[in-house]
Amino acid sequence: MVERGLLLRRPGAVLGAVLMLIAVDSLIWSIAGPPGAPVVFDRVVAGVLAALGVVCLAFPPGGRRAVLETSTAVAAALLTVAMATRATPEGVVAVGVVLLMLLAVAATFVPTRRLAVGIVAGLAGLVLGVALNDVTVGALYVWVMGTAIVVVPLVVSALMAELRALVDVAAEAAVHDPLTGALNRRGLVAEADAVHSVTVRVGTPTAVVAIDLDGFKAVNDSRGHAAGDELLVALVDAWTAQLRAGDVFGRSGGDEFLVVLPNTDARAAESAVERLREAHPFPWSSGIVDWDPDEDLDAAMARADVLLYDEKARRASTIDLRGATERTSQGE
Repeated sequence: MVERGLLLRRPGAVLGAVLMLIAVDSLIWSIAGPPGAPVVFDRVVAGVLAALGVVCLAFPPGGRRAVLETSTAVAAALLTVAMATRATPEGVVAVGVVLLMLLAVAATFVPTRRLAVGIVAGLAGLVLGVALNDVTVGALYVWVMGTAIVVVPLVVSALMAELRALVDVAAEAAVHDPLTGALNRRGLVAEADAVHSVTVRVGTPTAVVAIDLDGFKAVNDSRGHAAGDELLVALVDAWTAQLRAGDVFGRSGGDEFLVVLPNTDARAAESAVERLREAHPFPWSSGIVDWDPDEDLDAAMARADVLLYDEKARRASTIDLRGATERTSQGE
C-alpha cells in the first residue's frame, strides 16, 4: 500500500494545528501587545480560531471539505479585520504574514479555482487593512506581501496537484501487474475481500476460480520470454472482455490467475470458465470453489488449487495416454 503523508490523509489536522497556533499568537498579542492594541477583539479572535482549530482537528478523513474551507474563510475574514485594527506597522506586518501562512495551508486542500477566490479576498484584505489603518505602512511592504499572497498559495497548490498525481500513479502501480495491467496479488486480495464482504452481508454466493496455464514454460523455452509476455497480455485482454464489470480478475503468480465471481456459485461459474476457454486457444487448467462466508481468500484459493492440480494431472494423463496410443498405432 502506498503511504500518504499527513497533508493528503489529514488536511484538517494540519489546518487545525495552524489555527490553534494563530489562536495562541492572538492571545499572547492581547496580553503582551503594544499600547492601543484591541485586547477584547484579539481575545475574541483567539477564542474563535481555537474553536475552529478543534473542529478541524476532529475533521475525519474523507469528510466534506466544505468544513475546512469555511473555517479558512472565517479565519481569513478575522485576520483582515485584525490587520485594520493594528496600532503599529509591526502589527500590520505580523498579521499579513499570518494571513499568508493561512492561505498557503489552504492551498494544500482547496481546489485551485476556489483558491483563486481566496487569494483575491486576501489581497482585498491586505489593501483594506492598510487603507483603514492609521499607521504608515510602506508601499514596498504592501507590494511584497501582495505578491507573496498571490505566488505562494498558487505554487503550493501546483505542487500539491503534482504530488497527488504521483501518489495516484504509485497507488495504481502498487495493485496492478505492470505487464498485463491486471490486478496483482495485493490488488486481488483488496478487491476480492471487498466483494466478498458484500455478498456475505446480502447472503449471495461467490465463486473463486484458480487458473494455471498448461505448458507456459515450454513457450518461454522455445520462443523466448518476449513471446511468453505477449501470450500473457493476449490472454488477459481476451479474458477481461468476457468478464462482468463486478467480477474481480488478476494475475496471482507468474502464469497463475484468479477470478472472483460475485453472486455466482461454483456450478454457475462453470459457464463463465467455458467462455474464458473459448476466448483464447491456449490451454489451461482451473479449479472452481464456492467461497465460504467464514474463510479468507487464501483459504478459498488453496481449495481451488487442489481442484486445479487434479485437473492438470488428468490432462497430463490424457495427453500421455493419447501419445502412447498414437505411438502404438504407428508401430503397428
